[in-house]
Amino acid sequence: MISAQKQEEPLASVPVPVSVLDAPTLARQGRFRIQDYALQVPGLTVTPNEFNGSATIAIRGIISSDVTNPTVAATLDDVSLGSSTSIGGGYVVPDLDPSDLARIEILRGPQGTLYGASSIGGLLKYVTRDPSTEALSAHFEAGASGVYSGSSAGYESSASLNAPLSDSLAVRGSVSTRMSPGYINNVQANRMDVNGTRIFGSHLAALWRPSNHLTVKLSALYQKNRASAAPYVTLAAGLGELSQAFLPQTGRVERQLGAVVATIQARLGPFDLTSVTGYTTNRYVDRLDYSVPSGMFTLALFNTPYAIDTDDNTTRKVSEELRLATHLGTHLEWLVGGYFTRETSPYMMQLLGADSGGNSIGQAQWVHLSSQYREWGEFTNMTLRFSDHFDIQLGGRASQILHTYRDENSGPLTNYLGGAYLIPESAIHARAFTYLVTPRLWVTPDSMIYLRAASGYRPGGINPAYFPGVPQDFEPDKTENYELGLKAGFFDGRFSLDGSLYRIDWRGIQLSLVDPANGENYFINGNGAKSEGIELSAQLNPTSGLRLGGWLTYDDAVLTQDMPHNSAAYGRAGDRLPYGTRLAAHFSWDYRFPVGHLEGACGGTMSYVGPRVGAFAAAIPDAPAQRQVLPGYTQIDWRSALSKAGSWSLELYINNVADRRGIIGGGIGTQIPTAFELIQPRTIGVSWSHDF
Repeated sequence: MISAQKQEEPLASVPVPVSVLDAPTLARQGRFRIQDYALQVPGLTVTPNEFNGSATIAIRGIISSDVTNPTVAATLDDVSLGSSTSIGGGYVVPDLDPSDLARIEILRGPQGTLYGASSIGGLLKYVTRDPSTEALSAHFEAGASGVYSGSSAGYESSASLNAPLSDSLAVRGSVSTRMSPGYINNVQANRMDVNGTRIFGSHLAALWRPSNHLTVKLSALYQKNRASAAPYVTLAAGLGELSQAFLPQTGRVERQLGAVVATIQARLGPFDLTSVTGYTTNRYVDRLDYSVPSGMFTLALFNTPYAIDTDDNTTRKVSEELRLATHLGTHLEWLVGGYFTRETSPYMMQLLGADSGGNSIGQAQWVHLSSQYREWGEFTNMTLRFSDHFDIQLGGRASQILHTYRDENSGPLTNYLGGAYLIPESAIHARAFTYLVTPRLWVTPDSMIYLRAASGYRPGGINPAYFPGVPQDFEPDKTENYELGLKAGFFDGRFSLDGSLYRIDWRGIQLSLVDPANGENYFINGNGAKSEGIELSAQLNPTSGLRLGGWLTYDDAVLTQDMPHNSAAYGRAGDRLPYGTRLAAHFSWDYRFPVGHLEGACGGTMSYVGPRVGAFAAAIPDAPAQRQVLPGYTQIDWRSALSKAGSWSLELYINNVADRRGIIGGGIGTQIPTAFELIQPRTIGVSWSHDF
């Protein structure tokens, strides 16, 4: 069962292209980050953010940059995570460790009707585990792993306890910790394995069900991720293949996520009332080597070519969603709801001059950005059933958005560029409407065909830039998705097929550019783009112990119009959108077999990602704009396990068996054009779990 449409229903009956990943399985196989399991999901791509390497994701090629407002929304138990603005760091998706989750649902295509702004490409939905009143239970898991080129091993452990306190009340708690080993050497700092990462997570939930008509769930989750260095390698002559050349004491990134969620479900006569209240905080702090884009300024100010950028960004968000659902006879299902969210995102940034050891020798610039985002929405969704074989789903959402922004900038560099300044609080008001129309035909009880027309909306914003020629703000952009889908089951469920043929029209595409004169980022709007393609997934269970699965996608995500004649970005109709691949494929197999009184298992996956291109570049007079080409790559993973049903399991895995160096981001168009992020080298790990 999944909750993609905000109600529990079988995956095969949902007229939306959805992939579901079992979170405990991901943890046992060492797939803790989004980029570790993205290859299992059709249409999902991960690009490391150019500043600190955190994950920016796209679905079906709907992305124009790794630092614009997000195109994929993220939720935790239906509470929005992260920021809706680039100033609040919304381009980086919260990357939750799966050890504290039940499953992850990935919805492809615009989801604006049920999930609001910033879901113009799709939705990443984290779902936690509910406490159970059935029995006292506990689970413990531990593992270790090693990475090619790393000199030390990593480890992970997690524990959970479910405790019924009465027939109507239960609590569940879990904790997890992980040390991901480093494998990149910093030749400038003379340090090995600099990119190790420490992660800590915890989750506490209480479930109270005093009657069949009322359920209350309170949940609190906290995760902290601390990386010792940026995960980039420097591709330059004289350096090793897994080496970087950054200033000592730089590259550190710390991310913290906290969420408190209260969910109340009540049966009021013929109506089901659901209230979801959330409070989340999302903070990241980093210290990065900015000598390449900003060394010219620190050289002029402090006579040093070394520069350091520090960022401290926190988004605090409160939200409330109230929805009412009912069945009017057997022919109409109706959902109506309201939504409100308010987020504040203070952002402190410094540019420092530094010596060759990474020690600060002077503050070149101090910037304080303050952003506040509010959204009000009313939505409805109804399903009209004309017969047991045919129904139509209709939906609409009206939203109002208020975005305010304030910028204060001072320091020697600001004076050098024209003087200290203060941008007083500015505001943008916007209204948006998104829609959904989905006719569905059941050909057999296990097979359906559906059409889906849906739209998405991404808010605009205010430019945090002050140099001449940059517009003060940038406009919203919108997507409209037209899709033909098929979900079918055959041979008593032993063979299933899931396919989609789609086209997404994208208007007013938001772009992020780097000014070549001063290295500053700013945002503008382009004209139009499209993403059209096909997704085909299949699963076959030929025998009771063997499962075969795979998918194939083709996506043509390109500009449909030239960039505006006065645009600072260079792009012609037919130019590809950044980071997405035209062709991708994935194949998996799993075989289970008896070993005495135990069960053995083995399996593997092969994933292919085709060539991609980097971000759009700024137009330079009389010179062609260059974009980075990221070559295609293939990754092979292998796993085996031995387990005793209901008791323990021992699993061995090898990820990236062939030790490929697939490039997933970086290069031309980023702040450091010689820095790239690679897929993780060959990783061998073992995990042991026990249920009590």
